[in-house]
Amino acid sequence: MNDLAEIKKNEKSKEQRFYKEQFIISKNYRGRRDLLNAILDDDREYTTEEVETMIAEYMKGKVK
Repeated sequence: MNDLAEIKKNEKSKEQRFYKEQFIISKNYRGRRDLLNAILDDDREYTTEEVETMIAEYMKGKVK
């Protein structure tokens, strides 16, 4: 069972990670630059999956 945990850990560490600025200049997120500026931290790296999840969570939020 430890082997499976180790494999999953290695797979996660192989995922490509990017800084906020890299997402902002990406063509894929052209229409969401303001949102990315609001929800991402400047000095942290994110995977594309993490950013997509954060965007989805934000969009589900209630308007105050």
